[in-house]
Amino acid sequence: MTRTTPEVKMAVSGPTDTAKDTAHASEFTTGDSLTTLKTLGPLLTKVYKSDGSTESYGDAASFRPGEKEVSDIVTLSAFLTELQDKPDMCVIHGKFVGKDKALAGSKAGTYARTNQNFSDQPQKAFLIDVDKYKPSFGDPVHEPEICIQEYIRKVLPPEFQNVSFHWQLSSSAGQPSNLDVLKCHVWFWLETPRKCSELYEWAKAIGPQVDKVVYRRVQVRYTASPIFEEGRTDPVPVRSGLFRGLRDDLPLVIGEAMLAQARDQGTGEGGNDKTLVDPAEKDGLLGLFHKTFSAEQVLLELLEGSFTQVDQRRFTWEDGGGG
Repeated sequence: MTRTTPEVKMAVSGPTDTAKDTAHASEFTTGDSLTTLKTLGPLLTKVYKSDGSTESYGDAASFRPGEKEVSDIVTLSAFLTELQDKPDMCVIHGKFVGKDKALAGSKAGTYARTNQNFSDQPQKAFLIDVDKYKPSFGDPVHEPEICIQEYIRKVLPPEFQNVSFHWQLSSSAGQPSNLDVLKCHVWFWLETPRKCSELYEWAKAIGPQVDKVVYRRVQVRYTASPIFEEGRTDPVPVRSGLFRGLRDDLPLVIGEAMLAQARDQGTGEGGNDKTLVDPAEKDGLLGLFHKTFSAEQVLLELLEGSFTQVDQRRFTWEDGGGG
């Protein structure tokens, strides 16, 4: 049985000649260094199998981190398009702390996708994950740009109007249960770089139509197109594109109250590791249990199965592949 990756089709809206590109030239002095993660096995996309079943995203735990420099929405779009053919790669917001500080993964040369290994960082590449929006006009499968523009008008603040964006339909887009639902990733280029903690507070204020989970610094941003085995056909004619608006940079407005909340909470959902409390100091049965048994005793002596201590804070369950 051979797996095949469909041809990636990309739509570019609006004028694309040299004059247009010059008009959209970046005014920024610095760009972004995107953090990429590469797995050694599990696929980071869905596989539509020849027997009619669907294989979900792989449960990868260890990665090889990398970096990619991008300077504006055009170079960001080009790189995201490259990643569509790489089912073993994804992007996260956080920045790798370095090999000398990072917690090693379960395989040689890899690292765990944990807050300890990746710090929050300001970035201009800004993702909005649209998952359950039902447009009132337009076909989400065949007219995604029309549906995205409606989503922008009805859900997002005014500063999003007429701004360039890169879009990519999700792996589950086009399936029978999702024919009337817009499921896509929409990338913008911010005028001012923002941290995950700030974007999380912004998303909370917008409401449930913006998925705030994506603003955790180690949250996977899936970038690969789905894989269709022989006999399965992609129902989506075009899976990604670059829409050119009147301006390329998004002047995202985040109020002082939101920024203060982000600072007060540290980096919140996507931020610093929370302070670990010794469970032996707790009251009642839980505290008594942890006074009596250490973590090492429970995992290595009392429980069935094979556990290996990786470091002071991590054990790997050999029978389950988890940490």
